[in-house]
Amino acid sequence: MKRVLIVVLALLLIIAGGLAGNAFRNARMLAEGASYRFSTTVNPAASASATPAGGSSPSASTGAGNSATIDVSYEAVIAHVDKSTVAQVTNQTTGQGWQAHIARSSGSGYTLTAPAMPSFTIKQSANPFGSASLSTSADEIAAKDKSLQAQHPATSAPSAPASPSQGPTAAPSPSSVARTQILSASPLLANGQLDPGVTVRSGDPSAASALECTTSGSILESFDCSPALVTGAEACWLEPSTGAGSVNILCVDAQPRTFIRYKNVAVATGGSASGSEPIWIETDDGSQYRAKADGADNYSPIFLCAAGPCRQSGDNVLWSPTDASPHIDTSQGTWRVLVGTVTSEAPAVKRSEAVTKAWVTSGA
Repeated sequence: MKRVLIVVLALLLIIAGGLAGNAFRNARMLAEGASYRFSTTVNPAASASATPAGGSSPSASTGAGNSATIDVSYEAVIAHVDKSTVAQVTNQTTGQGWQAHIARSSGSGYTLTAPAMPSFTIKQSANPFGSASLSTSADEIAAKDKSLQAQHPATSAPSAPASPSQGPTAAPSPSSVARTQILSASPLLANGQLDPGVTVRSGDPSAASALECTTSGSILESFDCSPALVTGAEACWLEPSTGAGSVNILCVDAQPRTFIRYKNVAVATGGSASGSEPIWIETDDGSQYRAKADGADNYSPIFLCAAGPCRQSGDNVLWSPTDASPHIDTSQGTWRVLVGTVTSEAPAVKRSEAVTKAWVTSGA
């Protein structure tokens, strides 16, 4: 009898440990900034014959020689907005982004849904030590992602690690990036209305009251505010009027297509329109970086890691004012930056990386 009790107790401990482990893994799945990627090949013109999605790993292109197929990649980044957990989903092929609602699905996973957009599932790996993955079906993508219908077929090749270099102008290493995609950083559509695909969170009211901004008067033009170093308000736009008589502004947040809303801000007119400046960039490995307000000094970060593999590696985009090259080499169709780490005790360790996407304040 005593032996039976010992066995039962051991089984109960194993079950309890498994439940606790699953709870921890599920909580980690929805951690702020958690990033998931999915790639497949679809036929936007014929969703019924689209290639089934085979998993979350990037697939080699089967589009060569088939003018109907498109290699497409998505990334879902978890964000906590106004006490809610959402996913900022981006079609990395077309640049379209949207905010998805997260709900618990059957089994160990979550569903990401948004009106008239493809649904995705984040599912926990059966391996206790494995990572969660993002998935959907090619038919779901072909039927609901309308941005693909105007996209020309493209082939992709597996990316190879960039070789170490001393500057962005060094000979580029083999890369899957054919040309850097230039996208708009603005939260507004061409008609001046708020883009429903962006994510907006509320800013600190005390920070809003301290801001001083000057705009050219055009709602579509970006402007900066001071003190930018405290609030991150170095690139802002006027929010379309709500009729309440107050002036609200939308300023860039950490991740692409995310913004902070500051209410009742003192905004003067008479300033000049800002030039076209990259605010967010994404490199070949999927890392995303945000421009740093105070620039760089002696190979310090000029773009800070916002999401993706750089969160694990600790990499940032580095630059030194003593460099003969600019902080982003735009001399070729594929832009390049120096990515690496630097500490107060050790010199910068850096390498050249291709820029796949750049979100700029104007001209996209």
